[in-house]
Amino acid sequence: MAEREPPINLLMYRLLKWSIVAPAFYTLLRGKVYGAENVPRQGAFVVVSNHASDFDPPLLSACLGRPVAFMAKEELFHVPGLKQIIQLYGAYPVKRGQSDRQAIRDALHFLAQGWATGIFCRAPARSMAKSLTPN
Repeated sequence: MAEREPPINLLMYRLLKWSIVAPAFYTLLRGKVYGAENVPRQGAFVVVSNHASDFDPPLLSACLGRPVAFMAKEELFHVPGLKQIIQLYGAYPVKRGQSDRQAIRDALHFLAQGWATGIFCRAPARSMAKSLTPN
């Protein structure tokens, strides 16, 4: 089992993180990260998060301090240019609305290579709004 992501992926992660994502997170969004010391610096682990924005993958990866191979909706891989960028960032396609065994195999492959592997849960807007409403 590998301990770290391939060098080209680390380079792409650092380039995007320090040139775009981190400056936006800390200056525009005034973001703060708590508990980053608990994130393993190397080796595989699974990240599970809610998904509310297209910015969630790069922001979460930047906050964790290392690249995360996220499942991404298959449609993103049909956009020229974006496909190459998100693949370098570690994304792999998932077919939504069905059982996608290839996406599960891809997740297991990335874990075997020492990647942090991310899965986003997305609640329907109605149930998300209901969960945010005070009792």
